[in-house]
Amino acid sequence: IWPATTVKPEKPTEASKHFRGIDWAFLRKDFGPSFMTVATKAGMNDDPHHGHLDIGTFNLTWQNVTFVGEIARTPYDEHYFSATRYDYLESRSKGHNVVLVNGEEQIVAKDKDQPWKEGVGGKITQYQSEPAWAYVAMDPTRAYPGKELKAWNRWIILDKDTNIVVVLDKVGCAVGSEINVLFHPGVEADVN
Repeated sequence: IWPATTVKPEKPTEASKHFRGIDWAFLRKDFGPSFMTVATKAGMNDDPHHGHLDIGTFNLTWQNVTFVGEIARTPYDEHYFSATRYDYLESRSKGHNVVLVNGEEQIVAKDKDQPWKEGVGGKITQYQSEPAWAYVAMDPTRAYPGKELKAWNRWIILDKDTNIVVVLDKVGCAVGSEINVLFHPGVEADVN
């Protein structure tokens, strides 16, 4: 159907990348399973067809194993792409590696057959990649209604030589609020 391309594939000189148009970033030293890959997502909650309430989430993959990812997926059915799509845990904030304050989840910017809510989402505020490390800073605050979570900033740093990842969250909310930082492990894990 499509003609063969004449473009020759070429490996990029830098394996980490910030995709500014959608505010996603990938941190890694090189391509391949022996290099830790950190996939991060900020951007807008503006995909009415396949979007999830996952602004600020990240996945950690190494040796073809997802160490931190999303909850296990169930097969799509006829209701997944209807007005009830956010009843599915896979689409909701609770199914992603985000922060919840007093259970408050992220805003649906576009429900089926409803008007669009502009400006709902987050932003990558800093990104840098050097030979030995890479980091991303995000502000996902505007993905939330703002009743419980007043501010949230997330920093993710990858030490490319040791495959160590540090995640730092700063959350603004009322004193005494319950803050849940969700990490969905893809492996057996202990929290200490």
